[in-house]
Amino acid sequence: MRLGFCISGAGRMAFAILAARDQGLLGFEKPVFLTDKKGAFYEHAQEQGLETILVERAASESVSEYKAKIDCAVQNMPVDGLFLTFDWLLSPETVARFAPKILNLHMALLPLFPGKGALSAALSSGMTLAGATIHQVDAGMDTGPIVGQVVTPIAPGMDEGALGKEIFKAVLPLAIQTVRWLERGYIDNEQSRRVSISRAQYRPGSACSPGVDADITSFSASYSIARLG
Repeated sequence: MRLGFCISGAGRMAFAILAARDQGLLGFEKPVFLTDKKGAFYEHAQEQGLETILVERAASESVSEYKAKIDCAVQNMPVDGLFLTFDWLLSPETVARFAPKILNLHMALLPLFPGKGALSAALSSGMTLAGATIHQVDAGMDTGPIVGQVVTPIAPGMDEGALGKEIFKAVLPLAIQTVRWLERGYIDNEQSRRVSISRAQYRPGSACSPGVDADITSFSASYSIARLG
């Protein structure tokens, strides 16, 4: 399986998944990366010699024109599945091209707080718990079937940066695990809103559901996001 990553931010999760692959925890072929800006991720990818597609928005382009350009680029990626940390909705045609092998990481406990601003929404909600969701992508905004979720506390005085870091650490093993399930063909859609995962473990009282394999847990505990700033 060849995996593609669509990235709008710093690409920390994509690089963590790539590091897990380099450690032998995952088996997908050489990945392809797509990003919407020349930022820290793009520069780092260029330094590492990674196959990277840059789709920037020209000043003269409308949003609809730019989204069409993104969809064309994604549809032409030479990959079998996608992992998204992306700020742009994919068109129904693009989703159909890869579904159900499209995973999205959303920094909230869906169906709460879909779309942009999830961290801010969680902090202003008064909730004492936050988390992240990895779900399959459909034509809606963060509405696809949920594959897994993690929960983490919201400590008093937390800002978006602090909460984001805590959620990242919590969801990292689940993100790697979901890629393992995807490449091994363990994710099945029993119904339109229900995902079944072969060999997954649902552990009562766990902050992560389904559970994560021991080797991925060990790798994630030692992995540092500091390397990307």
